Amino acid sequence: MVHSSDAVDSRGRRWQRREASIGRAEPAGGDSIKTGQNRLNTNSAMEMTMKETKGKELRSGAPGPNLHQVVETTSMLFRSSVLLVLRSLCSFAVIPIRIWTMSGWRRGGWLALGLAGWLVALCSCESGAGFSGDGTVADLGFWAYPRWRITFPAVDLKTNRTTVVRFKGAPTAEMTFLLDVAHEGGPTNQVPLRLQEAIWLGLVLDVKIEREAGGVVGEARAPVGEWVLNRSPGQARLWHRSLRRLPFERTAAYQISITCPEVPAGLSRMVVTPLLEGGGNELP
Repeated sequence: MVHSSDAVDSRGRRWQRREASIGRAEPAGGDSIKTGQNRLNTNSAMEMTMKETKGKELRSGAPGPNLHQVVETTSMLFRSSVLLVLRSLCSFAVIPIRIWTMSGWRRGGWLALGLAGWLVALCSCESGAGFSGDGTVADLGFWAYPRWRITFPAVDLKTNRTTVVRFKGAPTAEMTFLLDVAHEGGPTNQVPLRLQEAIWLGLVLDVKIEREAGGVVGEARAPVGEWVLNRSPGQARLWHRSLRRLPFERTAAYQISITCPEVPAGLSRMVVTPLLEGGGNELP
C-alpha cells in the first residue's frame, strides 16, 4: 500500500508540474496575441491617417506624395527628346556627305562647281576693273539699278561745239547714254534755267557712239526739246530713245562725239556731263 500511495503522489506531483508549466506558458501566449492585436490596431490607425491626409491634400489641391516621381519622369522624357533631336540633326548633316560620295552625285557636284566658276567669270567680265579712257567707272553695288556708271568730263555746249571722248574696257552690260544738266541759278527743284532757255531757242544736239575699229553703236540727232527729261530734286538728265540699252564689248575701244551743229544766238552758258549707265538688278 505504501508503494501505491507513493506512486500516486509522484504521479500527482508530475501533473502539478505540467499544469504549472502550462500555466506559466499561457501568459506568454496571451502576450503575443495582445502584441499582434496592438500591431493590427497600429497599422489600421496608420492607414486611416494616410487616407485622411490624402483626402485633405486632394481637397486642398496640394501635390500628392508622388510629385518627386512625376518630376523625375518628366526630366527623363525631356532628356530623351533632346537626344532624339540631336540624333536627327546629325543624320541630316551626314546625308549631304553620303550623297557627295556617290559617283552619280559626284559628277553633279563637279557640274555645280563648274557652273559656279562660270558665273564668277561672267561677273568678272561684266565688271569695270579694266576700264581706261577719258572717264571714270563706278560700281554702285550688285543690287543697285543701274549698277554701272561711267562719268565723262563736263562739256559747255556754248563754247565746245564738238566734244569727243574715248574709252575702252566698259562693262558688258547694256547701257544708256545721258546728259546730266547742271543747275546754275534758280531753284533746284525745277527745270534748270539754262535748259529752259536751250529748249526755247531750239538747240540741236547730235550724239554718236561708235567703235574706233568701225561701226556705229548708237546715234541721235534732235532738238533738246525732243529729248526725254528725267527730273528729280537737284537733278535733271536728258536721254534719247535711240541711245538706250546699247551693247558694249569689254575688249573694244569706243568714242563718243557730242556736237552742236549750230549754237543759237543768245544762248547762255550750258554745262552738261555725259554719262553711261546700265547693268544691275531691277527689283519689282
